[in-house]
Amino acid sequence: MTGFGRARREWEGHHLTVELRALNNKYLDLMLRLPQVLRMREMELRRMLSPELKRGKVDLTVTLVAPQGEERQVLNPQVVRDYHTALSPLAAELGHTQADLLPMVLKLPGVTQSVPPEEDPELWEQVQAAVAEACSQLEVFRAREGESLRADLLERADAIETLRAEVLERAPERLQRNRERMEAALAENDTPENVDRNRLEQELVYWMDKLDVNEELVRLQHHLTYLREVLDGDPAPGKKLGFIGQEIGREVNTLGSKANDAGIQRLVVRMKDELEKIKEQALNVL
Repeated sequence: MTGFGRARREWEGHHLTVELRALNNKYLDLMLRLPQVLRMREMELRRMLSPELKRGKVDLTVTLVAPQGEERQVLNPQVVRDYHTALSPLAAELGHTQADLLPMVLKLPGVTQSVPPEEDPELWEQVQAAVAEACSQLEVFRAREGESLRADLLERADAIETLRAEVLERAPERLQRNRERMEAALAENDTPENVDRNRLEQELVYWMDKLDVNEELVRLQHHLTYLREVLDGDPAPGKKLGFIGQEIGREVNTLGSKANDAGIQRLVVRMKDELEKIKEQALNVL
């Protein structure tokens, strides 16, 4: 969701610059910096930008340089009075007359202030056109970043799918090893004639079913397929990617808890590492 856009306009001595800067954010947080003459247009600009930007921490800066002499300087009488009241005792103490004081006060900051020109229809039209152009540039920037993010997310999904295939390959061997280990432990602690083979088979089937990970592997594959579909078909997939990441995490965690195999545990750790990168990147997707 990061991006930058800039547009400039010049007409009849006016120089207008519009800049948009966007950073990642869960919601739309729009900050506007406008010249005095455009302050009354803030709500209209927000309504114009919100549907286009959707999400992100966005700064809009509008800079306007008017023709020479178009802005007027006016006196601020209250500031003059405040300065005069504060400085009169000091002037008397130092031997200055009241006639000397006023010229000094008029040179102090804040005594005069600039009055911006009234907004004319052409100015607002130029601002709207410049903001629209800056938005378009920002969207192009976002689209380029989005392509990079999409490629990275697909690469992470492919990595998890490769690890899933390795788990699928190791799973049958793991079940057989667990069966042999349980039978060996039983043989060490009891004589064959005292073993109820039917009950033993029931217990083995029960524990093999508890350790079976086929359902988790199937659901994991579905989630990875859905992730690719969202990346290819959804114009704003950010939130969906977050939810899909949560579902992938559930299946991977269940795989880890049922693994009972060092090799599969290592594969699960690598899956979690790739999944964390997917979750981090999903926060950057609109």
